[in-house]
Amino acid sequence: MSFVHLHVHSGYSLDSVIKIDELVQTARAMNMPAVALTDHGHMFGLKEFYKAARAVGVKPILGVEVNVVHDLHRLDPNDLGHHLVLLAKNLEGYLNLRQLVSLANREGNFGQPRVDKKLLATHSQGIIALSACLQGEIPSLILEGRSAEARSTTEEYARLFPDCFYLELQNHGIPAQAVINAELMEITRALDLPLVAANDCHYLEKEQSELHDILLCGRTGATVVTRTRLRFPSPEYYFKSASEMAAAFPHLPEALANTLAIAERCQVEFSRSSQILAHAERCEKVIRLRLPEALAVAARALGLNEDEVGLLTDLARQDRKSLFQVAEVSPGVAKLLVLAAELENLPSHFSTPVTGLAIADRPQLAKRPIKS
Repeated sequence: MSFVHLHVHSGYSLDSVIKIDELVQTARAMNMPAVALTDHGHMFGLKEFYKAARAVGVKPILGVEVNVVHDLHRLDPNDLGHHLVLLAKNLEGYLNLRQLVSLANREGNFGQPRVDKKLLATHSQGIIALSACLQGEIPSLILEGRSAEARSTTEEYARLFPDCFYLELQNHGIPAQAVINAELMEITRALDLPLVAANDCHYLEKEQSELHDILLCGRTGATVVTRTRLRFPSPEYYFKSASEMAAAFPHLPEALANTLAIAERCQVEFSRSSQILAHAERCEKVIRLRLPEALAVAARALGLNEDEVGLLTDLARQDRKSLFQVAEVSPGVAKLLVLAAELENLPSHFSTPVTGLAIADRPQLAKRPIKS
């Protein structure tokens, strides 16, 4: 049976020793059809990851692990936040991930980037969410003996990500995870939600556990003999093979199969010519522009006439929902949006949320076909 890792940290997370080129090569060597990258709080490695994975024939799943607090604009010493894994299902999801990460860093960064559920609700379209690790909100509630709250919180996340929320099972040989997994299985039976198996990967081989521990010491200013320091509770946080994952979850084949199902659901494609990339590199001034202006630059780079440019920028100003709906079915428009996002550097500069779908303006676009 095959398997896809959906919870993987690279060196960009600062608590991982995984190099992106070695990650994709390992996935290919293990005959895994896809692999995700879910670094903590940012997406700095995704461009490198996307190119490297595609180069070796492995599907890249673009993701991030965010820290969810009650209110991202307030620093509450009693609210350290909880982890949540987010994966881009499509182009809209990718742009929403970038928006979430940008706002988490610009507005919610009190020592680390943070989001809250209000922000998640605004930018949940096109995203698949996993309940994450021991630091996830639902696992934490379970360990505190608050089973009823764990169930209601699960329902809350299921509403935030309809048909796109999975309860994540992990097995690193830690007793607490056995408690969590048992309760998660009860919740999934009660609420009819899917399970997914994962390994929280911070190094590629089991033998790298000691190297990883030394890295943690360096990152935190501690030494290996420091008693009260950050350390991982087992040497199992490595990139396991499909057979090792099957052995970790012998009675849950559906949780293993769901990794493949999620990989199949994630379809983010970037198709841009070298001419477009060269133009983007000449447009550093556009970084501070809002979406309509960036979209106009992108459209002109692709050779659209001014009438087409005007139509697209009007949609960007007045009805982004329609614009993103059209992008779902038009490679030409999707290409424009991707380039505009690159010109923006991060869509944090967008003035309105990238959410929702509508088709009210599709007849207008049909009158002025967009070149693919």
